[in-house]
Amino acid sequence: MGLPNQRRHGINQRPSLGQWGFSRDRVGKGKIAVPLEPSVVVDHGKFDGMEQKAVGDEPNQMTISRFPVPLLILLLLVVACGGQRDHDPTVLRINIRSNPPDLDPALSNDTSSQKVLHGLMEPLTRLDADLIPQPGAAWTWEHNDEYTQWDFFLREDDRWHNGEPVSAYDYLYSLQRVLTPEMASPRAEALFRLLVGAREYYEAGGLNGTATLDGIEISEDGSRIRFNLLAPDPLFSVYTASTPFVPVHLGTVERHGERWTLSPSTFMGNGPFRMTRWDDGRVVRLEKADTWWDADNVWWSTVEFLMIDSDATADAAFRSGDLDVVTLMPTEVDTWRDKPEAQIAPGLAIYYIIFNARMEPFDDREVRRALSRAINRQMITRDITRAGEIPATGIVPSTIQGAREGKTYRDVAGDMIGPHSLERAREILGEAGYTSSNPVPALTFSYNTAETNKLIAEQLQQMWSRLPIADVRINNMEWGVYLQEARAGRLQAFRMGWVVPPDPMLFLEIFTTDHPNNYAGYSDPEFDDLLERALHERDMERREDLLIEAERILLERDVAVAPILVYTLPYLVNADIEGLRVNSLDHLTYVRARRR
Repeated sequence: MGLPNQRRHGINQRPSLGQWGFSRDRVGKGKIAVPLEPSVVVDHGKFDGMEQKAVGDEPNQMTISRFPVPLLILLLLVVACGGQRDHDPTVLRINIRSNPPDLDPALSNDTSSQKVLHGLMEPLTRLDADLIPQPGAAWTWEHNDEYTQWDFFLREDDRWHNGEPVSAYDYLYSLQRVLTPEMASPRAEALFRLLVGAREYYEAGGLNGTATLDGIEISEDGSRIRFNLLAPDPLFSVYTASTPFVPVHLGTVERHGERWTLSPSTFMGNGPFRMTRWDDGRVVRLEKADTWWDADNVWWSTVEFLMIDSDATADAAFRSGDLDVVTLMPTEVDTWRDKPEAQIAPGLAIYYIIFNARMEPFDDREVRRALSRAINRQMITRDITRAGEIPATGIVPSTIQGAREGKTYRDVAGDMIGPHSLERAREILGEAGYTSSNPVPALTFSYNTAETNKLIAEQLQQMWSRLPIADVRINNMEWGVYLQEARAGRLQAFRMGWVVPPDPMLFLEIFTTDHPNNYAGYSDPEFDDLLERALHERDMERREDLLIEAERILLERDVAVAPILVYTLPYLVNADIEGLRVNSLDHLTYVRARRR
């Protein structure tokens, strides 16, 4: 079944990560081969763009709706458990902080939504705790020697929750939705840089046009799907674990429209669990789906995702046994560090500040430069987050391997931020004409509700208030509203997080002019050109040099953003649960975990 010079991966074979629809008239516009034929923002206080972190409390953060905290916990337990405090051991309870903004695979772009979707949908591959791709809907896969052509062989027992079989056309339809302009998918840009013909298909109208998606070929029997890539990519089987590579049920979308994901009665998945309840702002309940191909190895009867945005409240619920998985509060790191409940994973993620250059005073590059230099990143990681986070020296994390043997990307790129210095920050503002008698206009720094974000915001307020600025205000917002405001360009300065597979390109491409996750509104032709050249460069060292040059423009010349820290992912997991781990992309391996 294989192609010449193919390398195959399956259940017991672990590939290296390398360097670094169906009246198919509408749906089947990929190539049909006869006879044959992979972000985030981060929200739950950890990241957002593929999500963010948390610490400290304000009185209004200790209530949800009109209910005080002790009553809130009781109400949550009633919602989740039918009023039973003696929990069924086969029910797993995970805190995700906030309502999932969107469970549509084409639109989901945050960690809260991703955690839920990992239970509802089956992508082509799944990632284990070490980021090694494992079989999902594809029982095996293979690639050519150049990593430019990948074939995924679909299992015959992949079923929708209504019992219908899933085929390669359902995966094609999902990708076509992402590449349809009317969807406004934040994932489209990533596919432009991966798949042959993706941009052309999008520009021709996607599903609403007549073009063919040339980068995808499907075997005549629909059991095999081939991806043709624009450039070599050893990480492609990692990308295929993400939501663009889950199937979408055409009949469901045709019947319910784009609101098909908003209710348990209309949601159609093919994963290990089906959605049975969604109480907005409180809980999403999933129950075991016997239609899943590996249902015999799912121990949980139910998984409940609760939405408690206060780490202190969640911590109390964890200690009382009412929650099984929560974010580890920075103030409690030392208490839990050496206990079996604590899991602190290194993150492929960056926490950074966006300066909105379309708004005063951040239309002045020197104001952006001064505020970045005034940030004491070492103090933030040492005294606030306290879980082994690394002060950022660029937008690409120091945890990513580079193209040169034995060196990380940052080893070669170096520090693009410079040391903390309030004195130098004042000098920069003075040279730009700002003094105590002519201060920088008042500014507001915004953050989404999470205690670590609050503590960091308070420290930034203190640091920046020592500069000649008329006033520095801070403002917290609920995650869904926060994302809307950020996307609309209505925030002056604000925090964001980004978690993606280990490729420097993925941290830089979100600042290209038309990228849907470019919340900074940054646009520079030279930067865009360097990334476009890097996309097509096959010499990995030369590719790295192009990316470094682009990062220098972003950070040293234009100071479009201020990276703060490289994440770690600190969680508390009930010690009676085995097999549940967090990986560096903030995925929780809960599907096949079990309680002892």
